[in-house]
Amino acid sequence: MEVALSLVICFVGLSWSSLIAPYRSLSLRQADSFVTSSAFLRRGHHASAVLDGFVYIDGGEFSYTAGGETVWQYSDTLVSVSLTQNWTNKTVPMNSIAKRSGVPNLVRGGLWVDHVNKTLYTGFCGTPSSFGDKPFVPNGLWQYTPDREGSSGKWENLNDTVSSSFQNEIRPNGCLVASGKGFGYSLGGLVGGYDPNDDYNASGLISYDYTTGDMTHTTVVGGSTRGVVQNGGLIFVPNFGPAGVMVSIGGDQLGKITKGALDLVSMNTVQLFDPATGNWYEQAVTGNIPEIRKDFCVAGVASDNQTFEIFLYGGWAGQYGSAALPYDSIYVLTLPGFNWVKADYPARNPRTGLTCEAVGGGQILTIGGLDPTHKDPNNRYMGTYETSDPMTHGLGLFDMGSMEWKGSFIANASVYTPSDVVMEFYKTHSRLSALNSTELTALFSVQNFTGTSTVNTVSSPSPSSSSPINKRINKGAIIGGVVGGIAGLALTVVAALYFFTRSRRLQPTTNVAQPSYDGYEHMPELETAGANACNLVPKTEMPTNEVYELAGGPSQSNLNILDTVENRATK
Repeated sequence: MEVALSLVICFVGLSWSSLIAPYRSLSLRQADSFVTSSAFLRRGHHASAVLDGFVYIDGGEFSYTAGGETVWQYSDTLVSVSLTQNWTNKTVPMNSIAKRSGVPNLVRGGLWVDHVNKTLYTGFCGTPSSFGDKPFVPNGLWQYTPDREGSSGKWENLNDTVSSSFQNEIRPNGCLVASGKGFGYSLGGLVGGYDPNDDYNASGLISYDYTTGDMTHTTVVGGSTRGVVQNGGLIFVPNFGPAGVMVSIGGDQLGKITKGALDLVSMNTVQLFDPATGNWYEQAVTGNIPEIRKDFCVAGVASDNQTFEIFLYGGWAGQYGSAALPYDSIYVLTLPGFNWVKADYPARNPRTGLTCEAVGGGQILTIGGLDPTHKDPNNRYMGTYETSDPMTHGLGLFDMGSMEWKGSFIANASVYTPSDVVMEFYKTHSRLSALNSTELTALFSVQNFTGTSTVNTVSSPSPSSSSPINKRINKGAIIGGVVGGIAGLALTVVAALYFFTRSRRLQPTTNVAQPSYDGYEHMPELETAGANACNLVPKTEMPTNEVYELAGGPSQSNLNILDTVENRATK
């Protein structure tokens, strides 16, 4: 019915803006977070994870064009990307999965992954969006078990079976999140409201046991940040130590020097956690060390050379405009050598609030990212969503073996061989010579490599253009009653257009496009000028008896709040 109404609107020539105007007083909510590539602008501050042949993208915010105007919204669906077939970011198979009532829609949150039981966990980190209807999100832990097709699954609230802390303690956002060896981890984060003066950093490490459901909160002793950190990277490395090793990289700390101020964490060292002993360590790094930054993403891959490489991409130091440009950069940290190398490509499209996932072999999928070079004089935070992402759907692919961007994903890639620059490092350096304590030398002497690459990804909470296939896409459910006396004729046209559109929507395209590196002074045009309601097709999972309001951006009364929220987003 929603498809029919949207097409009727196109038929009678009504504009999107004229439709929204009568419903400005309604609660604004987004029914589906996946839009056509011609309308899509930006996605950011979401969470993502790889599970059983799919990448899942949850929460966050996104923007798109409708009637020639920018619309800002939060995501209330779960998006899946198939890793079972080859694709480009023009032909990528995606699904938009409806959430049952009560499942949280969070910004700057995270996902835990249980590969044994094939489940995802959410609700432990994140904050409600200030876009749309600014939803209230009760505390609690939720579990999602997907089906084999990645197109649906079962949501379950775990509040009756897990620690009451998930409900009773204030939920932080911007946590550093990782999963491994039967546990989910959440380090630090930000706790507070809309007034930055009331914000403070959560401290310590939360560990959740997937088997028992037990949650522990431990103090961090031994690392320079003391677990007081946000917007950095945390990654679980299963290939070293008796129970793996966790690596914390960068980010920032709130109020370390002055209340309300920000202090970026040094990139000259990383913090290491040994789950077997509960000990933390500070480890120096060498090489081409990244500039201090936050809101970047990290992902990791084990190599056939018995090393583990950590990919780091994007981020910023909190400065808008041209000062953010150099942060369009990729670095790779090799373990156990703890040496950084930098990818060689021109810095033209920096992005923050993104995620990245290791998706087989040495392939890294980058997802989303906001534009810190764009400065909106009315609201800086909203301005980062206003430019068109030069990567179709906000998706990019980087190959760590060749250290270059790629135009297509190759399914079933398993073996990853490090780049020449990484291999050259180990020709002149002993594998364990960089470790600065006997305890760390002993820890990294325990190695668990299987001969083929393993992947592990995490991102800080938080690269060209055509429509995807196998998706349920969307935008805005249109409230009934829009059309009147022409219903008979319109419905006839609707039926024909619906089936024509549906058949075309399922035809894959075959063009392979390399990511664009054009500067922001010449942003690429959208595929179709003035994308509107005619380009936005609602998803099909909605119950037919539910009424959804029109999707739209924040009201004018919310702009002052959002400008304050921008301060929180830079923390």
